[in-house]
Amino acid sequence: LSTPVPPPEIRTGSLWYRVCIRGGVAVRRGPGASAPEIFSSDGRPFRFECGEFLRASEVCTIFGPGDRKDEGSQPDKSYARLYRKSHRTSDPADGPRSLSELTMMGEWVPVFRRGRLLHLEECVDPPKIERNPAEWHYTVVAEGAVVLAGPSARAETVGPPFRRGDRAVVVERVA
Repeated sequence: LSTPVPPPEIRTGSLWYRVCIRGGVAVRRGPGASAPEIFSSDGRPFRFECGEFLRASEVCTIFGPGDRKDEGSQPDKSYARLYRKSHRTSDPADGPRSLSELTMMGEWVPVFRRGRLLHLEECVDPPKIERNPAEWHYTVVAEGAVVLAGPSARAETVGPPFRRGDRAVVVERVA
């Protein structure tokens, strides 16, 4: 006995998300928890930290067995493919894409999984990101200022707190 599974729903475009889970989110080679993780050059799993902004070119929403999209049921899970200039996007009018197309050269992160925490929240407006290779230099004026792993108060603390008078160098600001 088989149970029909609806085809995934694919959205394409320039879609911005913000990581909202405290421990960050792992990056995988395909849309699924069983897809292999991507590792950085130092051998650690590649992650985006809490508060970081991600630009996606596709979002794949997957419905479970027996789910019906037309009844407004809760989808099973959703994954976002990170934007890269080299990614080819498909036209939804071309029909469902093959598994090899979905996983080819992909960097995917979970948006949500049924019954679990939301990993990413969609942004209405894209973030304003300023980069300065020449660096901005600051002097710490408040005792106990901390460095966070991402641009969110919920992100994990990195290293010891600053002391008043310490110098800080910044190369990127996000608003």
